[in-house]
Parts: sequence; structure tokens; C-alpha cells
Amino acid sequence: MMAKSQLLEPWYAFRLEVPVENIGRAMSDIQRMEGSFDPPESSAETATLTGFAPVSTMRSYPMEVVSYTRGRGHLSLTLDGYRPCHNAQEVIAESGYEPEHDLDNPADSVFCAHGAGFVVPWERGAQPYARGQRLGQGKARPPGDAGCAPAPRHGLPRHAGRGCGTAENF
Repeated sequence: MMAKSQLLEPWYAFRLEVPVENIGRAMSDIQRMEGSFDPPESSAETATLTGFAPVSTMRSYPMEVVSYTRGRGHLSLTLDGYRPCHNAQEVIAESGYEPEHDLDNPADSVFCAHGAGFVVPWERGAQPYARGQRLGQGKARPPGDAGCAPAPRHGLPRHAGRGCGTAENF
């Protein structure tokens, strides 16, 4: 595809309070989950980490915190918005998405000229169709000939790229 799409995922803002002896484990876990954090703030018995991490990697982490701190740790999570996916290629490969076979969201474009429309496949989108070359602009045609197959009587052509419709059909 020629489009420059970017896959986004939801991210949490978190605040993690753990006993001082567990701060190393907490920092290691956050880094393993592709998260980031500010320098820890420590008191006599507890340390606090604040930062951001992908929702997908922190799903089971609240239970882990309870387990490794023996109930003395506390994790607060707040949805912070969407950021670029940390493992986009893996997610796209797992989905098996093929844009050429997506009938609900086709990647092709429809151009209109001289009251008629035509479909341009996505892989040919950089070619100069919009300037009329596809319709044979500049060539002599009989009066009333738009250079397309006859327009269907009811709406758009059933098959992409076959036939053109008038403005009333669109």
C-alpha cells in the first residue's frame, strides 16, 4: 500500500508504590513491558514510580504487584491516550489483514470527470488519472461520448472498474 498508516495502541499512565526492597524488580518489569518511568521517589519504607506503559503489556501486572510485594504494593492505572504500537509488525502479521481482499473498506479510489466516474486500483494511484488521461482526454470522440461503458441504471457499477456512472448515479 502507498499510504503511510500508523497502528496506535492505548497507553496507561501509572503510579506504582512498592516496598523499597522491591523497587529493582518494579523498574525491571516496567522496562520489560516497553514502559518508561521517571526516577523513583523513595521514603524510608516505600518507593514510588510514575510513568507510562502500553495497556496490552500491563493487563495482568496489578496481580503480579500484589504477589511479589505480598500485598504491600499498590498500582494505579489511568488511560493516557493512544501512541504508536510498540510491536506493530507483530500485531499486523498476526491479524492476517490483506487490504486487497477487504471488500468493506476498499483501498481503491473513484475519480470523476465529465459527469462520469471510474475506479483506480490503489497500486496505480500515483499515475495521472485525475488529469483525465484515463478517459482519453485530448483524443477526438463523438459528441456525447464520455469514453466509458454505459452507466448502470441503478447506482454504482457492481464490479469495480467496469463501467462508469453519471453524477446522478453517485
